[in-house]
Amino acid sequence: MGHRKATGAYMDAEEYIQKHWVKDLIWRHIAGRRRHHRRLKRCADLMTGSTFADVGCACGHSTAELAKFHPGNWTGIDFSRTAIERAMMEFGDRFNFTYCGSIERLAGMYDGVVCSEVIEHVRDPAALVEALKAMTLGTLVVTTPVEVVSDPGHVRVFTEESLAAAFPLAKITREGPYWFAVWQRMEAFKR
Repeated sequence: MGHRKATGAYMDAEEYIQKHWVKDLIWRHIAGRRRHHRRLKRCADLMTGSTFADVGCACGHSTAELAKFHPGNWTGIDFSRTAIERAMMEFGDRFNFTYCGSIERLAGMYDGVVCSEVIEHVRDPAALVEALKAMTLGTLVVTTPVEVVSDPGHVRVFTEESLAAAFPLAKITREGPYWFAVWQRMEAFKR
């Protein structure tokens, strides 16, 4: 079974941040809705090691939440310069943030990587997953909504089967309104 089409049209990261995230103050949902709080806590609970990346951090609010749940050296990474500028203004005294047009250059840099609520926005989910795996020395966690949500940048809704196809060898579970795909590099267990 393939993925289901979402209601939104593709928007590049800069357009999404400026026309939706910043305009509508989307970060309020992180603190204001328990389901987002639980999702980020679960992601953080799955991390091991001391260096972590929050890929698709937007304006840094998710990075700050993840660090509350799992202290360590967190770096927020986003594909929008506007998002990173805003994250640095608000959280730059506590966390590292980096703009990244392509995450391939970050191979092997983080013990754990969280990419929450991003994969449903991209044109090539399998390519994103491969780049995320290359970044990860230990555990990678990717989350995505189970059902269609009213977000202008969502281009697909994953089924369990389509997420497994985009993310081979990951353990896929449903936790509330989210799919969690968890992958661990086998070499991490040999250290």
